[in-house]
Amino acid sequence: MISRKVQILTQNLLKEFFLNWAYVFGISMLTGFFFLISSTNLKSTFDSIWGFFTVMTAFAVIVFLLQVPYRIFRLGIQAGVSRQTIWLAEWVIFICLLIVIEITSLISYFLVTNGLVESSSLFGNGKNIFVELWANLACNLTFLTIGTGFSLLNRLGKWIVGIGLPTILFFFIYQLARLYFLMDKATAMHIAKVVQIISNNYVSFILYLLILVGLQYFFTMRQQQRRD
Repeated sequence: MISRKVQILTQNLLKEFFLNWAYVFGISMLTGFFFLISSTNLKSTFDSIWGFFTVMTAFAVIVFLLQVPYRIFRLGIQAGVSRQTIWLAEWVIFICLLIVIEITSLISYFLVTNGLVESSSLFGNGKNIFVELWANLACNLTFLTIGTGFSLLNRLGKWIVGIGLPTILFFFIYQLARLYFLMDKATAMHIAKVVQIISNNYVSFILYLLILVGLQYFFTMRQQQRRD
């Protein structure tokens, strides 16, 4: 059971998202209506309209996930709610948005395959859907964690981090590539074995998710109200 405090924190923000999502749907349908008037291929036009709606839905979810951590924190602090409850409320919103993304993804998959799922490929289709679910989970959790981390910064800090992190990442990749060509054979073989273990899909994916959850919790516990 979701506590009353969590419901209070999430319901208004979710209402706002679904209202904006309805606007996105309306704009997509209105745009598609004008294309349908002059189109001779209804199937292709409908697929294009749905593709546009799916992209806009993903964009709306990403923007919302980047904004919601500080907004829900501010509402929670003003209502005297603990940071643990705020963190749980963030996850309720995250799960709701993940369901939205997954539903649109499944409908898109159904349209691409024309609704035909052969019994011989049932396992393969189920595996693809499962992989897509976990990919959506990792992608959306990444943006939620980024949004929570950015909520710790003021406006100047966001500009510094937004420019500095990509620069540092590029420099780090350059140094790794340089080190790879300069290291001896034994060290290279040892690192290759470590990379092979880490590159295992299940191990790396679970490790990545655990890191994101830990960072998101840590950032939430360190949030403070800003004046800017």
